[in-house]
Amino acid sequence: MLINRFTESFRLLVFILLPLTMAAWSHADKNLKPTEDEAKAHYTYEILKHTNWPAEDKLTSFHIGLYGTSPEYFEALSRLSKNKLRGKTITLSIINSPTFNPNDYALVYIASNKAKMNTRVFEQSTATLIITAGQIEREHLLYSLLARNQQIKVEFNRDNLIKRGFDISINMLAFAGNREDMSKHLREQKTMLLSLRDEVDSKKAVLDGLNAQLKNKNNSLEHTKTQYQASQSNLTNTQANLEKLLAEIEETKADLAINHSKLKTQGNELKKREQEIEHNKAVLSQQLLKINQQVQVIHEEQRIIGQQRTVLMGMYATAVVFALLALVLFKLNHARRSANKKLKALNARLYELATRDGMTNLFNRKHFLECAQTEFLRIQRTKGSAVLLMADLDKFKSVNDIYGHASGDEVLKVAASILKEQLRPYDIVGRLGGEEFALMLVDCSPAQAKNTAERLRQSIADTPVYSNQQKIDITISIGLSNIGKSDSCVEDTLKRADKGLYEAKTAGRNRIFFQEENG
Repeated sequence: MLINRFTESFRLLVFILLPLTMAAWSHADKNLKPTEDEAKAHYTYEILKHTNWPAEDKLTSFHIGLYGTSPEYFEALSRLSKNKLRGKTITLSIINSPTFNPNDYALVYIASNKAKMNTRVFEQSTATLIITAGQIEREHLLYSLLARNQQIKVEFNRDNLIKRGFDISINMLAFAGNREDMSKHLREQKTMLLSLRDEVDSKKAVLDGLNAQLKNKNNSLEHTKTQYQASQSNLTNTQANLEKLLAEIEETKADLAINHSKLKTQGNELKKREQEIEHNKAVLSQQLLKINQQVQVIHEEQRIIGQQRTVLMGMYATAVVFALLALVLFKLNHARRSANKKLKALNARLYELATRDGMTNLFNRKHFLECAQTEFLRIQRTKGSAVLLMADLDKFKSVNDIYGHASGDEVLKVAASILKEQLRPYDIVGRLGGEEFALMLVDCSPAQAKNTAERLRQSIADTPVYSNQQKIDITISIGLSNIGKSDSCVEDTLKRADKGLYEAKTAGRNRIFFQEENG
């Protein structure tokens, strides 16, 4: 309780006296008329004094990098940095390259003419303290020095400093922090003291438990001492009993000597019995030999009978196996024919799924590009001609948004049906994805392709889609380009056609645009 009151009184005293001290220093500075750079150097040194680094004990010195500073600022900070701070030397370095690594320094000072570098240094640094002269966005702020009305104001972001492991002294909070920063710090200190109090209470409870255990041990020791004294008395009685037992043992030894003589006589009789047993064993061995010979004769007869039985069973089993094999082969042949039919149907279905778009039944992107590339190679060999079209439904997203995705799917199906019906059997059409289609008009001149594209555009514009009792008007934009001499693959032509589609969209949609090879 006394510690809490002392801590709160000390904080209040610091909070009251520090602004007065800083104001007195500022008044003294006005009388001495320090320059702005000298004042900034002084505040830089004060920030260094009142800020603790994460893992500061691992720092050998405070290495300060100065970027964009004037010689006057450098000289002023050099004068202030002559003495050691918290047992560490302070070294200054001028930074000339804008691509410097901020993690090479404990502190980086950025002059007002280079303040835009603050964001990059903030994002690249981890445990580097950044002081910037000028107004800085709060999310990238650690410390800033603002010159206003011939005075220097210190601003900082306490949350950013804490996230990076820096610790600010109560003096700095009282001088430059706002009420919220001071409140947070006081709450953290209060939480720490409460935690310490809880820890002391916990240690006291442990100590009380140890004292109780010690008392129990003392009681147990007294009880053990009483038991020991009783044991000593029992031991004396036991020794007397032991002497009696030794006398009885001597008497027992004499009896054993007599018994040993009797056992020796009995041993001689046992040897005679063993000789008789050995004779009986020899007689039994001869009888067993005769029995084994008779058993061998019986086994031989059983073996011959077993061989004959095995031959008969083998012949019967062979006949049954041949019959079963014939039946299995018949069923396997029938199953093979049925499986082949199903496999053909599945292969046809798989090919359709692999090459067709599930919604429009047009070629999917992969199969369209494969077919178009095959035609492209044929045209190059035969010196033929072909035109590729890139088509895209206009404002299709608004159809989905207004009428729903089911209506959007119906629009895609109707557009795909028109494209397929209007083309020749050997032309290639596919859905590349979404509302985008691609067409390849084989053996077709650019003029014929333009007519075909215009006919497709007009047919789609003249065919409204009805879905959910609603009429939906649709239009399409088409870009065209013919296969050129410089094209190495069909994708080159498609890219030009896509440029034409972009031009058609830019020009107002619902139109066609032919993209020349050199366009």
